[in-house]
Amino acid sequence: MNCNNTFLLPTDRSFILNLNSSEDFTLKTVRIVLGTLLAIFSVVLSILPGSILFLLAGLMLLSVDFPLARRYLKHCQKIMQTGARRFDRYLLNRKLSR
Repeated sequence: MNCNNTFLLPTDRSFILNLNSSEDFTLKTVRIVLGTLLAIFSVVLSILPGSILFLLAGLMLLSVDFPLARRYLKHCQKIMQTGARRFDRYLLNRKLSR
């Protein structure tokens, strides 16, 4: 008897919400439209300091359906992590120099 301990999940996420195909299509359409609107809204408001949050929210919604958006989201997260580290280093050096 061959005992395989791997547990495979279905590739679609309909098993989580127990949706039929028309509800899944509607949810996907709403997700894409909302993600696109948030991304466009963040580009329009790019001069304001909090607009990056709209971009991240839009990319997060779009990344469920589009691999390119997932790649941009990872890139944005990497840039923000680098910026936060630099800012922490700046604050630490400023605190230590006093």
